[in-house]
Amino acid sequence: LQAEGAAASPATALADARAILQQITAHATATPGHKPTPKLVAATPLLVEKLTPRELDVLPLLGQRLSDAEIADQLFIGVRTAEFHVANIMGKLGATSRRDAIATAARMGLL
Repeated sequence: LQAEGAAASPATALADARAILQQITAHATATPGHKPTPKLVAATPLLVEKLTPRELDVLPLLGQRLSDAEIADQLFIGVRTAEFHVANIMGKLGATSRRDAIATAARMGLL
């Protein structure tokens, strides 16, 4: 997706895609004679990309609100590696903050 001729950031592109999906869902459910399915009406957010096994190790620690340094200590990895995994999780969940990532993961049943 592009915003006014410039390449959009991944977060902006994801937000745009979600807005388009909401419009499609709203249109489909407003169509006369349409019988919406519960999954269409109450859709769960979808992952942009599957979480890696290591990201799935990091996610519960993120859910415990541990810092990157504490996550690194728990998993015997470097702080920068923990930061990288947290950033990837946030990106894949379309989250703008750690708290948003935790809430999204919980809604998706990942925590």
